[in-house]
Amino acid sequence: MVKKNKKLEEEMSRGFSEYELAWDEFFKNKPKPKNDDEEQKQMIEFGFWYNNVRKQSDTGKTPAEMGERALEYSEDNAEEDYLYEEAVSLVEAEEFLEAIEMCNELIRINPENDDALLLKVEALTGLGKFEEIELILRECSKINPHNPFVYFHQAELFLVRRNLEAALDSINKSLEMNPDCFGFLIMKAQLLFLLNNESYKDLVEKTRKLDGKRLENFLKKIWISREEFYAEKVSAGLMKLMDSSFEKNGDKSLEEIQQLKNMDLDSKTKEMVLGLEIECFLIKKDIETAKKLIENLKAMNKSNPHMWFYDAQVQFYEGKEEKALDTIEKCIVVAEKEKLEHFEYYGLKSRILKKLGNPESAKWEEKAKKLREKNLRNIKKELGEHGKVVEKDGLIKLEH
Repeated sequence: MVKKNKKLEEEMSRGFSEYELAWDEFFKNKPKPKNDDEEQKQMIEFGFWYNNVRKQSDTGKTPAEMGERALEYSEDNAEEDYLYEEAVSLVEAEEFLEAIEMCNELIRINPENDDALLLKVEALTGLGKFEEIELILRECSKINPHNPFVYFHQAELFLVRRNLEAALDSINKSLEMNPDCFGFLIMKAQLLFLLNNESYKDLVEKTRKLDGKRLENFLKKIWISREEFYAEKVSAGLMKLMDSSFEKNGDKSLEEIQQLKNMDLDSKTKEMVLGLEIECFLIKKDIETAKKLIENLKAMNKSNPHMWFYDAQVQFYEGKEEKALDTIEKCIVVAEKEKLEHFEYYGLKSRILKKLGNPESAKWEEKAKKLREKNLRNIKKELGEHGKVVEKDGLIKLEH
């Protein structure tokens, strides 16, 4: 998703390309300035012409008429103009860290420079630093609540976080200020499409009339399919659930599980979500509901060892230790055959044997401990470079 949202920034880069076209057009027959004063005068003239005279190729309007941000030159802000141009070039080249440094210098000169703040947002988007983006956008909305790009970037942020309704609210604010901006219109079309709202087609047609070639490029390279969006949303939802404590977040977890169940899931993901739901009800000690869900899991995949694991848990809870032992042994046979061993399987067998007074309990407890330690080592090896892997609340977690 990060890649796709980074691609959404491409629509912004078109504005920079428009600026370059204007630059070539304005200076084509202009003599080379003889000194700094002449150069500065030309830059001031160009800034006025670009903002107020020249019509943009995609809208037929000037930036001033569109309310879009545009670079303005004056004798008082020559240093800022230069730094801003350099920062824009760095963002276009995806040199995001260097661009951020330059934006920070612009912000140091003028803390209320919303152009520099929004350019920094673009660079941070490229780095995936969305928490910092949120703080900057909040500040921008105070500095200049009439800048439509503030709400455009808010919409992008909500899209990254998969909150489509909030993203739609934000882009609607942008469109209230600038109803004919291609970028705003196509963003709204994308959001409506993901929300299964057929009115997105009208907006696509409107953007086609504004710039058919640009639309074709957007649909080919940037447009997000529902399958891609929801596959990533499901993945994020599962990771969030697996990283949570059901004991502390039982009801909230069940709500999130229900949201996942309402999506169009593949069979393997359906099994995972159903398994998490069963675990929630087992923790809530709602055994009857857990039993019904276990039967559903059996109907989906008879070779899934977790269905035997859940069955054994229920039987053990009901005091049927001998039956639970038989069930967990079936679970372990299937798991080892399919190379799906899990330390919880061994741990449950250890607890059942201990309840039965069987000395073999210690052996299975040790086996569970070794497999858990092995899993933790593997996770640290694979993910440790991205943060610190720790055990918390009985769960293996990644702390950034």
